[in-house]
Amino acid sequence: MSILERSRTVSTQNVMRMLNAISPAILTICTTGFVSTIAQIIVLRELLVLFYGNELSAGLIFAGWLLWSGTGSAVSAKLAARCSVTASTLGTMLVFLASLLPVTVLLIRASRIIWALPVGELPGIGRMMGISITSTALFCMVSGSLFGVCWAFQGRKKQGSQPLWIYLGEAFGAAGGGICFYYIFIPYFSAMMSIWVISAIALAMAAWLCRPWRFPSKSSIIWITAGLCLAIGMLYGNRVQRISRQWQWGSKLVAVFDTAYHNIAVVRKGNQVSIFTNGLWNFSDPDRLSAEYGVHLALLQHPAPQTVLILGGGIAGLLTEVFKHPAVRHIDYVEPDPDFIQLISPYLSPETRKTLHHPYVNVVHIDPRIFLRSSTAAYDVILMNAGDPITAQMNRFYTREFFKQVKQRLSAGGVFSFAVSGGESMLGPAQARFLGSIRKTLVQIFPNTLIYPGDQTRFFASDRSETLSSDVELLANRIYERNLRLTFITESMLQDALSPFRLDYFQSILEQIQATLINKDFYPICYFHNLMMWATQWHPFLQKLLQTLADLRIVWVWSVLILLEGMVVLIFWTGSSKYQAAVSATIIISGAIEIVIQIVLVLAFQIIEGFVYRQLALIIAFFMTGLAVGAGIVSGRSTLWSDLRTVRKSFLHIQVLVCVLPVFLALFLVLPWTVITSILSSAIIGWIFCCISFVSGFLGGVHFGLAVLVTSAVGRSSERIGGILYALDLAGAAMGALIASFLVLPIFGIIHTLSFLAALAGVGLVLILRSP
Repeated sequence: MSILERSRTVSTQNVMRMLNAISPAILTICTTGFVSTIAQIIVLRELLVLFYGNELSAGLIFAGWLLWSGTGSAVSAKLAARCSVTASTLGTMLVFLASLLPVTVLLIRASRIIWALPVGELPGIGRMMGISITSTALFCMVSGSLFGVCWAFQGRKKQGSQPLWIYLGEAFGAAGGGICFYYIFIPYFSAMMSIWVISAIALAMAAWLCRPWRFPSKSSIIWITAGLCLAIGMLYGNRVQRISRQWQWGSKLVAVFDTAYHNIAVVRKGNQVSIFTNGLWNFSDPDRLSAEYGVHLALLQHPAPQTVLILGGGIAGLLTEVFKHPAVRHIDYVEPDPDFIQLISPYLSPETRKTLHHPYVNVVHIDPRIFLRSSTAAYDVILMNAGDPITAQMNRFYTREFFKQVKQRLSAGGVFSFAVSGGESMLGPAQARFLGSIRKTLVQIFPNTLIYPGDQTRFFASDRSETLSSDVELLANRIYERNLRLTFITESMLQDALSPFRLDYFQSILEQIQATLINKDFYPICYFHNLMMWATQWHPFLQKLLQTLADLRIVWVWSVLILLEGMVVLIFWTGSSKYQAAVSATIIISGAIEIVIQIVLVLAFQIIEGFVYRQLALIIAFFMTGLAVGAGIVSGRSTLWSDLRTVRKSFLHIQVLVCVLPVFLALFLVLPWTVITSILSSAIIGWIFCCISFVSGFLGGVHFGLAVLVTSAVGRSSERIGGILYALDLAGAAMGALIASFLVLPIFGIIHTLSFLAALAGVGLVLILRSP
């Protein structure tokens, strides 16, 4: 045997000894955490594409995922305490977890067929809930059950605090999953290939636990069957990918791509190609109507536009139309996704592709807000094509802070233009509030504005009153002077759009909306009003509920919260056996606070720096690492908490820090970010957010570990503690995700949400102040 072969043999033996030395429960839960985290990110994106990606649908998805996981943990904790659990049992459950992951993704992609949803139609809120709950149920139940089963397995081996290693192991596995997803799966694998790979990893660990070569046991038969199915799936992976995508988009689908920014679908109908990003229609090519409206109405407002900035959508025929104006000498086209143009170019018309290589065109791949704050150029016209603010991420392009950045990049007398959904001849109350909030915010920065009513309501803004004009004759003369050969922007069209009657009616409707507020980065009121328009499509009651809550003064909200919290504290402070219930309540509260803080961190980073799909993986990874470190400290130093008094005192201290964390985060977010972003790079800001996520996770891990010790010290069965408390933690997280995403964040904004969290944490502190 050669030296190289001998060293390989020795290394293999060392790995085998190490694996044998680690508890099967630890190996299982680490694998579960790894697989579940990557699965959660992929499933979230798959469902958001189906649901058009607003935060309401994200709240529904998170709530369903967490509730099923919590249910699995609670049920398994009770069953595992009565039944025998072996390493083979753990391996068999991992086999089911690995098998259910691709099934879950395929069920989501088949939802339009199963639920009879036409391509391009938004599901109602009932169907959203149905799809989210049914598609994730089996995978999440098994994932949650593995926690309770592993806890019981570990608890029978070693008493005391050792089962906390299950919590720690899951957190470390989840952190590893987030990091691998960030550095490996996003850059190099499609969503479906990622699913096959992590399923194979779970099967490999299951093989170590089940020993399928010991044929013919039940576990070996299950493993071999699952392994064969997985092998067939990977062998025909491209075909499965193509067929499952056609379930989503129909037979006209040409291609689907996943990038760090978008899920891109290319659909061909006749001679026209339509591009969808994250489930929403982006543009079609050729589409002269949209291109002409998107360019010429704005450029005609300027007497001689020479420099133009296009923020998104330039490839949608806008560049071609801009070059029709003879004075134009330079165009900066900002497209955040560096892969977007490259991937869809082969499917576009030659004329559209040609404009990208024009010597006057400079394509920049960077977030528009980062471009605006880092550039020193001045532009005669800025065209924005961001789409409606249907998400908090899109809302950041309609805030006072963004409009201020735009004004800094406009030359004297320059024109800024964008369009959102409107109404051709009439506006409903929800639409009027939506458009009124945009107008009120825009006027804060640009006193001189002009609005073209229509299905697409187009806003124009300038720093000079003489620049903008509704004089049809003047605009028509500019069309003739510039020799513009246009199909849809004609003098008759301008007369209709700019008729004094229509403009006066539209202006009077918007001016009657007195209650509209200024749209700000951390107070996304435009997003809320857009959500109201969506609610109208779902159910009138939902719209009334949202509007009632939005009309409440903040003092009344606080009064109701204080009253409810006082009643809760009164209930828990009566009776001698309520201390265990109080500890359980703090776990629910902690779960809600942790998930909402993660949502706030993601939204805040998104608002400041742009799209957050990749950063999401890192924020989750740091949070889970913090959980692991916190739980590890409690588990590794259990002798420090040898009596109930010491444990309870430490538990109170951690609860105080949980109260302080939302306050600290609120103070952090009200810092002057315009100044900070000009000093610090995006990478440094990203790491700062990751560190805050780590601190949040650390407090959560210590809090959970001490709650286990407190509950154990007052006589609860150690084999069931982990599964039950973990289920309560997930239940709290589910409620927090749903309520925060659906009601609190869009209505009250990020800062008020954090203040509510601090008050909620204070309730938890009061609950456990009493003696056991």
